[in-house]
Amino acid sequence: MILKIYRSVAQRYKAFDSKKEMDEHVRAHVFASGRKLHRNARAVLDTIARHSVAVYGVSWLNEETIAEVVKVSERTVKRAIDRLESLGVGRREVVEFQGMTLRYFVINKYDLDLTEECREDDSKVSKVEIEETPVVPTLETDSDDDEPQRNSKTQETQDQKISKDVKNVSDDTLDASYTPSNVPEQFVSVVKTFFNDAKKIYRIWGVVNSATKKLDVIQAPIETVIQAFKESVFAFKAGRVRKTLECFLYGTLLNKITLTRRQSYEQKQYISPLFEENDQIYTLRYQLNFIDDFYGVSV
Repeated sequence: MILKIYRSVAQRYKAFDSKKEMDEHVRAHVFASGRKLHRNARAVLDTIARHSVAVYGVSWLNEETIAEVVKVSERTVKRAIDRLESLGVGRREVVEFQGMTLRYFVINKYDLDLTEECREDDSKVSKVEIEETPVVPTLETDSDDDEPQRNSKTQETQDQKISKDVKNVSDDTLDASYTPSNVPEQFVSVVKTFFNDAKKIYRIWGVVNSATKKLDVIQAPIETVIQAFKESVFAFKAGRVRKTLECFLYGTLLNKITLTRRQSYEQKQYISPLFEENDQIYTLRYQLNFIDDFYGVSV
């Protein structure tokens, strides 16, 4: 009876649709936390994750039981859970239900911390109000614009930012070879030229995922992603980025993907009238091809 109550109430905190999805987010948290996630906290997290499959991402294992499994004191378990909360890996939830106090630990979804500033122009993009980003011939080329040079102090500050990210790598930083395998090698190969830091590369790839998710696209063409990254770095080095490199890349990807989708749609619309002889069959074929082209799904 009590178990049914725990499961029923836990449903409101369910964040994942499968164990595989939950495990991917747990691994992302572990990777992003790095050395901040000490051994005991990692052991506690692993134990909680193993007991979060009845309702994916939600555990009601008490601290005493966790202590027995991990073979540490309850006090150590409490400190470990505090650490997990401080790192954003998960959170405690306490519910009063029918005179009972139900305690849960909920694993958070790992998400790129894009600020609202990065998303504030999303509505404009969705309306296809797009300005194409100029093609950048090479990243090493200096800007040839005739417009007046920006404030020298601003330019110097931004140059120092990118220089700090690229060159002043701390001793405990993982290089690009440690980047998780779910990030395409072609993307890693390009990005590591500027940021030889696995965590930085993983974060930038998170921007790509956020942009494709925003537009309901399963996967953007890797060539488009790489070109967007190169143009974003060029703009950053030229002092044209007002916010952050990640925000600029996010907006650039939204523009590029939406523009490509619109152009291909218009092309399909232009071609489709040629098949008026059997309109229904060719309309269906067009729709299937469109899905295959843009969403990477073969039907």
